[in-house]
Amino acid sequence: MLRTYKSAFLLAFAALSFTLLTSLPISHAGIINYAGPDLGPGGMTGWTGATVWYGGVSESNNATEERFGAPTSITGDSLDFNPQNFEANVPANSNTSVVVDSQLSFMIQALGSNVINSVQFSEAGDTTLFAFSPDQAFASVSANFFVEVVELDGTPLVGPPVNINATMVFAPSNGDFQVGVDGAPGINELWTGTVLVDIDAELALQGLVLGVDYDFGVTKVNVTLDNTLTAASTGGGSAFIRKKDFDGFTVTTNIPEPTTLAGLSLMGLLILARRHRN
Repeated sequence: MLRTYKSAFLLAFAALSFTLLTSLPISHAGIINYAGPDLGPGGMTGWTGATVWYGGVSESNNATEERFGAPTSITGDSLDFNPQNFEANVPANSNTSVVVDSQLSFMIQALGSNVINSVQFSEAGDTTLFAFSPDQAFASVSANFFVEVVELDGTPLVGPPVNINATMVFAPSNGDFQVGVDGAPGINELWTGTVLVDIDAELALQGLVLGVDYDFGVTKVNVTLDNTLTAASTGGGSAFIRKKDFDGFTVTTNIPEPTTLAGLSLMGLLILARRHRN
């Protein structure tokens, strides 16, 4: 019954925000490039981890505003962002909706003889809602990820593209919050989101279908993610949701070494042979 009520409110919210959303540009017009402290492949700057290198970090949104911001640190293979201005806010009595999003893009390059077998993303934030019946307040967070495999066994991928899509899972309440369903008359909630992209499994599955040939695995990927915060209220309600600046956004890669020296040598010879043929 409560979830049915939430669905009804979401339909009303969609109607309320239609005019606002259709008046905004669909594409992300402004691009912000973040230069890293380390020099990487092709003269690109980035961040060097234990077994990977991150480069080409950029952010895109309609306001050309730093919402994720530049990476603040790298520990092991984990690149950390601490968003400062990534929030959606609808003050009391506004009777409107706000949608704030930003797109983050970067490249992950395996170092040495490593391969990338999975990538994990996680983030955290909070939301505050307040409304007296029949007023309403709603907030949500969502994140979609797009991983493009561009290099196998140290050689650029030739042939059909291998693309992996994933959606972050949020808790609690699946990342959407509404007064009257998740609490009343107010909600003050911390939320978290996480997703594990199993590149090995997807490569094996798609590689079989597409006929992709490889021996060891993925050595370079391009990653794009689109993160969206939504806040809406009717009557005298207020809604606020943000990414926490102290927790931020973390990318973790899991990169195993080949198990034997023979495997290392074979991979090196294979890379040289392929490059020679090209």
